[in-house]
Amino acid sequence: MTESGGSDMGMAGAGAAATAFDGSVLEANPAGMARLPGTTITVAAVPALVQLDFKGSATTPGSAHNHEGPKLTGSAFAVQSFSGLSLGLGLYSYTGLGADFGDEWVGRRVIEHEQLRSLNIAPAVAYQVTDHLQFGGTLRAQYVEVEASLAVNNSAALYGPPAGLPDGQVSLQGHSWSPGGDLGIAYQPRPDVELGLAWTSAVHHTVDFDVTAAGLHPVLGAILPQALPVSLSLTLPQQVAASGAWQATPATTLAATARWQEWSTLGEARQMSGLGDRPMFPQGLRDTWGASLGVRHRLPDGTRLSAGMAYDSDPSREGTMPAYFPSSSQLRLALGGEWPAREDLTVRLALSVIQQGEVRVAQLGHPLPLPGVGPLSGTFPASRFYFAALAVDFRR
Repeated sequence: MTESGGSDMGMAGAGAAATAFDGSVLEANPAGMARLPGTTITVAAVPALVQLDFKGSATTPGSAHNHEGPKLTGSAFAVQSFSGLSLGLGLYSYTGLGADFGDEWVGRRVIEHEQLRSLNIAPAVAYQVTDHLQFGGTLRAQYVEVEASLAVNNSAALYGPPAGLPDGQVSLQGHSWSPGGDLGIAYQPRPDVELGLAWTSAVHHTVDFDVTAAGLHPVLGAILPQALPVSLSLTLPQQVAASGAWQATPATTLAATARWQEWSTLGEARQMSGLGDRPMFPQGLRDTWGASLGVRHRLPDGTRLSAGMAYDSDPSREGTMPAYFPSSSQLRLALGGEWPAREDLTVRLALSVIQQGEVRVAQLGHPLPLPGVGPLSGTFPASRFYFAALAVDFRR
């Protein structure tokens, strides 16, 4: 997620590791804090909406759509700069969102509802080495919460009588805390050019699930305890981002970012239970790359307008994804506006629209070893994600 509510959101993340417009630079490149004078506080509310549909194949016909409405995320940053030294604290999400496909679709025994939330609590420090060079870093405490629910086949052909039972339900919920960090460098070779390089560490989590079940066939109800405990081992990927910004005119800034993310480490995620462990991504995932371009322009009255576009590559290794991870290449378009409400207060609005490519599903099993899941094939056609932001910056 590049939608943290900072000024770079209106430029689709372009220039995020090079510029220092507000407190959200702590997330993009902590070295940039050294260029923020005095006290800077940034708070943002970021509602998000996911439009996602599924179309089954001839062998598994049916359709579904995401029933979840808008979700509210947000961020907060505080930076205090002294003589050559800056200290900061950030609260923000690294990755998240989810979907709810209901209990009527053909893939209900693979997934009905899923949710991944993350929160970083990140103290940070930056140092002004020279007038042109800054270094910075954070030490993050990262919280991850995972929820999932799915239907369970109660067929008498699997367990014997009684026959005609409807599907049962299994729900999993768990969380994890784990440490991570960021390092960054910012450099201004001349007054109209800013450069930045930032590294975000991978963070490994082991999520222990509380498992609840309802409406299970008596035989399955007796077997299920053998599958406990259930946990999920996953690593959220590391990232390297390089950014540049050019003050083309006194009022106009042009910016760009290139980034690499190690999604192959997330592709090694495994679900572990009393019946063994299984991969979440049998084919694995591949690392992704992305690039963004943006522009920011100041009007005579102090209003600033911004726009940008970005592209991120497909993380699938062989062109298919599990139904519980419908991710593909993404094209991001963004617009933003900033208005000086007072000399020390700026109000900011931004909109980011993500157009995601088609996702093919060819799933033969499930990480949770329950009988009667059956194969699932079909597509998630091109989908859209919407992020908006309302943010305020206070400076003193």
